[in-house]
Amino acid sequence: MDDREFIDILKDEPQWVIVMCNLLAGLKAKLYSESFVKKAIGDWRESYLRYLSAGEPNPVAAAIHDMADYNRMHVTVETDANISCTHSLPAIRASQLTTDPEDRSSLAANTKLGTGHPSSPRFTATQLVKISKGRVIGDPKRPERPVFLASFRDIEPLLKNEDKADQIRDKLGLVNWKEGTEYVMLKFQGEQLASLQHGRPTFADAGSHRRFKATASAKENQKKRDWGFALDLKAFAQRNNSPDGGRERICNQIRGESLAPEVQLHPLGFVAKARGDTIDDNDDAYAAFLRDGRSVGDIASSVKAIL
Repeated sequence: MDDREFIDILKDEPQWVIVMCNLLAGLKAKLYSESFVKKAIGDWRESYLRYLSAGEPNPVAAAIHDMADYNRMHVTVETDANISCTHSLPAIRASQLTTDPEDRSSLAANTKLGTGHPSSPRFTATQLVKISKGRVIGDPKRPERPVFLASFRDIEPLLKNEDKADQIRDKLGLVNWKEGTEYVMLKFQGEQLASLQHGRPTFADAGSHRRFKATASAKENQKKRDWGFALDLKAFAQRNNSPDGGRERICNQIRGESLAPEVQLHPLGFVAKARGDTIDDNDDAYAAFLRDGRSVGDIASSVKAIL
């Protein structure tokens, strides 16, 4: 099986369309090279074949999800702001890190506490917490999996709202945030992570982030080439002209020993409304939005032309 045959196997998957549309958009905007795209697809095909030979029930989905790990090979070092991330507090898993290379004063991590409404939230007020040595923010089982970074400036105005968990989820395109899940935000000083590195997301991140988009919709945002822009889930559901969400980058890991003895914990409360589960905003709807009138065959042909 060559890479072109592999593309044909995948083209019926909505998430494949999402990844490939991002690939084409980023390539057109010159965010990465054709050589990077060719190598990524070749490695992706090898991943699919490994899953197939191992008897994986859904090797296509497994290979798509593995694409998110590919950016570990493509994280660029920035001279003005090098940052990173992975797990945090015992039994707490971080799903989002926020920072701003233009304003190194503060970072934050939106962190999942658990699903289901207890009698009262676990945290009700801002407080100081300690991240113990050896703990990481992100996925401790997959240290190669990049963690997303976003601008704290984009998040801060939302913290005063009653439905801040929903609004932050929408702003950062976190369609995986489920109804009834409690989140907090960890805030700390950016200079604590000055020795680490991060870079702009690429199409590969759409492998595990189903509402990822490689390029901004608004012209003023397209000029900010050091940043990716999340999909604003609410704006997309309402079909706004520019569904650009918060700015974002990717990084590796943050270890507890990199942080100061204490960081700020901001409770976000519970997510009240699910996203991505209606005919207007599900995977098929987003794939159609990215196709922008092109057929799936058109997308496949465009990708094959690169190979």
